[in-house]
Amino acid sequence: QFQAVRQAFLSPHGAKGAEANSFAFPSHLDVEQAYVQSLSSAYTWAASGGKSGASFARTSDDRFVIKCISRTELQMFLESAPAYFEYLSK
Repeated sequence: QFQAVRQAFLSPHGAKGAEANSFAFPSHLDVEQAYVQSLSSAYTWAASGGKSGASFARTSDDRFVIKCISRTELQMFLESAPAYFEYLSK
């Protein structure tokens, strides 16, 4: 259901600029490998301005920000994610 959104955000090249017109989505394995490679190079990031006091990390390629969330936040995300990604895919 979210494959096009996932590939656009997780692909090694993304769908930006002039590349977007001729962009061929990489295979599922390429997308997953690029995602794992990015996560493997994450470092602690001292984000400021948030109220939660949560810990953040950032990948060294600047493609992802990771937030440590509580069980309650995870449940809320899982409940709202389908509608959110549906909205993004339009």
